This record gives sequence, structure tokens and C-alpha cells, in this order.
Amino acid sequence: MHSLWYHDHRIDHTAENTYKGLAGTYILFNEFDTGDETTGFRLPSFGDGQNPNTNFDISMVFNDKVFDSQTGLLAFDLFNQDGILGDKFLVNGKINPVLHVSPRRYRFRWLNTGPSRFYQMFLLDPTNNSSKSFWQISTDGNLLEKPVQVNSCRFSVAERVDVIVDFTGLAGKTFYIENRL
Repeated sequence: MHSLWYHDHRIDHTAENTYKGLAGTYILFNEFDTGDETTGFRLPSFGDGQNPNTNFDISMVFNDKVFDSQTGLLAFDLFNQDGILGDKFLVNGKINPVLHVSPRRYRFRWLNTGPSRFYQMFLLDPTNNSSKSFWQISTDGNLLEKPVQVNSCRFSVAERVDVIVDFTGLAGKTFYIENRL
């Protein structure tokens, strides 16, 4: 196994509690996927756990939320059985976050915690509106037999995808992760 996630399983409240942020990632390593890019499969390093400038293996938890326009508080309708489509996208609990990267390879562990939306992610260069390819190395089940070069990744609620993005030679460029669903 590569990336796992945990969340509350209280009867009739799992979706509500996950929606409110009671979820997290759990990363596993072994002799192949070691967290150290000098050993095993040589995937981007997890770092020393202290200095964020040494972490090139980044978990990104995606979800969307509805915020009450009057109070600005998170809204959740307990009686809505049709699913919730939020008005704001969040990554790791932040609306419109920014991640500054170095010109090197990064591993991104993407997780969709829901509650209803499917994501199809593209790496978009806004200067010419083109997408950049990257390498998918896992699906929700586990690491793939070999990396696959893709232009996008699609994943549904509670699914995980690991990708490698190489920013080498792209210093000074701005890229966005875009969801087109």
C-alpha cells in the first residue's frame, strides 16, 4: 500500500464528519517506496519531517464546501440525500492555496474526500492555456506496475491518486492544477 486515509465511521454521520474535516492522510513506506529518493524506486523524498524545504512528497486533500453567505460558516444540510456540490474548492483545508515549487520532481498524493464531486486534474500553463503531462504512479488500489504518462487524472470520492510532476527547467513559470468537471 502507498497512501491511505482515515476518517470517522460513526453511523449516519460519516459524510457529515468527513465534510467538517475529520479526515487525514496516512503514508506508508517499504523497501521500494522508501520516502528517500536515494533508495528503492527513487521517488521524490518525503524529507526530514521538520523542514518543509526538504519535502518533495506532498499530500493534497481535495474537497469542496458550501459556506453560508450570511455568516461565512460551513454549511451542511443533514437532510440532503442528493449530494452536496460546494461553492468553494479546498486543498488541505485552504481555499485557493498556493504552493511554490523548486525546479525538480515532486510526488503529489491526491485524495478526494468529497462529499460528491469527481475531479479530473490537469496541470495547466496559463500563459498559453496548454496542459503539461505528468506521470501517474498509483490508483486507489496501489502503486501501478510501471508509471504512466498522462495529461490528466480522474478520481472520485474517497479515491487516491499519486503522481510525479517534473518542474525541472520550468523556473519562473506558474502552473495551476485545474479541475474541469
